[in-house]
Amino acid sequence: MPRVSIGELTVHYQQMGKGDDLVLIHGLYCNLAFWYLTVVPKLAERFRVTVYDLRGHGLTQRMPAGYRAVDLADDLGRLLAHLDIEATHLVGHSFGGAVALAFALRYPKQVRSLTLADAWVPSLQPVPLAGRARWRRLQARLRKHGIQVDDPLPRVAQGFLEELVTLREAETPTAGAEANAIDVIFGSNAAGGDSMALRRWRQLVRTTSAVADFSDGTGIATEEIRGLRRPTSLMFGRKSRYLATMRALRGTLQECQVMLVPDAGHYFPVLKPRVFTEAVSSFASQHGS
Repeated sequence: MPRVSIGELTVHYQQMGKGDDLVLIHGLYCNLAFWYLTVVPKLAERFRVTVYDLRGHGLTQRMPAGYRAVDLADDLGRLLAHLDIEATHLVGHSFGGAVALAFALRYPKQVRSLTLADAWVPSLQPVPLAGRARWRRLQARLRKHGIQVDDPLPRVAQGFLEELVTLREAETPTAGAEANAIDVIFGSNAAGGDSMALRRWRQLVRTTSAVADFSDGTGIATEEIRGLRRPTSLMFGRKSRYLATMRALRGTLQECQVMLVPDAGHYFPVLKPRVFTEAVSSFASQHGS
């Protein structure tokens, strides 16, 4: 499990494959396993794929502050410099999409193409506060699946957990496969108790500025986005909670294409990995070296 020190931060990352560079950025509550066990092997047939844990996630060091999308974009810049990656195709899911967008705005020459997969950009779509009654109902649903969450989580994290437990509860022909994918997102032993991912979340929320930083859109202003001139693909599930972000991006970016994934919500990259990998590979290949 390679780790590297970039400034004061120790980052955990993995690489696989050969070819043009492609970097995948996971969202909140997740880690590089979100990609590594589902889409990386297929993408690595065409690209050298780099995945890593965001600051405070997975096996990357937790720091007291620095969790805005622009801060995390700077972390990525230092990681790419260490890995001697001068230009890459960049893919971000959920809040990882905000990180990818911030990186493209700050370091446009290092981005060959940009894919935003069900991205949530806080400056374009503020997350509403959740009431206590709704949080209690979600806690009860989570307990039925062996997941105990005593402390209130940030609203964005509550939304992700709500979608995940809704998928687990769904009685569909693909429920088994979806449940397995959900376990990957939650982390080991998530179906049967308190997962490592959940424990990491508690520590992050209690000991850092992450909660406030995640919702801080500083550095991703509409005028900055309008000036971006990198090939951009917007991939969103038709049932996504973050279509407001998609609409704002589509109305702002000068150069972008839009793909809506049928019968899909926020987690389509792992629930529909073939659709995701084919779309990412095709778009990146159009803008290769």
